[in-house]
Amino acid sequence: KKSILFFEKQLYFAKARIMDASERKNFILDKINQNGIVKISDISNELSVSRETIRKDIYQLGNKHLLKVIRGGAEAITQNIRETSFNTRKRKNVEGKIQIAKTALSEIHSNSSIYLDFGSTTYILARQIVNSSLTNLTIVTNSLNIANVIKANQDIELVILGGIFRPGENSLSGPLAANNIHNIYCDIGFFSCGGLDTDAGITNHFFNEVEVSKRMMSHSQRHVVLADHSKFNRKALYQTSDLSDMDEIITDKIDAGSSTQKYAEKGVNLIASIS
Repeated sequence: KKSILFFEKQLYFAKARIMDASERKNFILDKINQNGIVKISDISNELSVSRETIRKDIYQLGNKHLLKVIRGGAEAITQNIRETSFNTRKRKNVEGKIQIAKTALSEIHSNSSIYLDFGSTTYILARQIVNSSLTNLTIVTNSLNIANVIKANQDIELVILGGIFRPGENSLSGPLAANNIHNIYCDIGFFSCGGLDTDAGITNHFFNEVEVSKRMMSHSQRHVVLADHSKFNRKALYQTSDLSDMDEIITDKIDAGSSTQKYAEKGVNLIASIS
């Protein structure tokens, strides 16, 4: 009986690991991104901290315009778009994403190392790579969807970053993934995004995944964003990078509000795969 009580206590303390303020705030933002709204009482119970602590965290995030403070909790700011599931996104604008992937494929050469970020368009690029005549490739990814495509080709060396698994995206992120990047360098990185904006730059939905993308950008010689036209003039919650840090953005078509000149002024080449 004593051993059972000891085990239960250890399990309780493991669940109630104390987060620092930064971790709590990222936890709150991720919850809002997933659900659109959070209650102070729910977060307090889930993290085993006082309601006053969570209330202060929410007010500080509200002062930074990262959420809207409401009675008893917080909700998403309407200008920030929310993520849809991978299975939903991969069925949208398939033809446009295929054209983007074909254009991206033309920039990959045999005997090179490539990073493929999580996302529905990078997933289609992975399928294009597997069916191409490219040889002696090394592909690094944090997406299990992409890994499942690449593993079908015995001639490609596959490196999976590891980390915390997020079911909605089948992605891996967090400190373990970030640490595993330390000694990995790629010739070219293809990155996803939740939104593209000339002021906010490249943005995405989940903090841990954004941190992985940031690190891989710093470990890739060339940085290419793959984004269909629906991503332009939109903002997700977290900034991945300024536009000036990107070499190229490949899209399917360029709308009137997303002229190449605007992006050229930021030092990035905007390419449309469909004329």
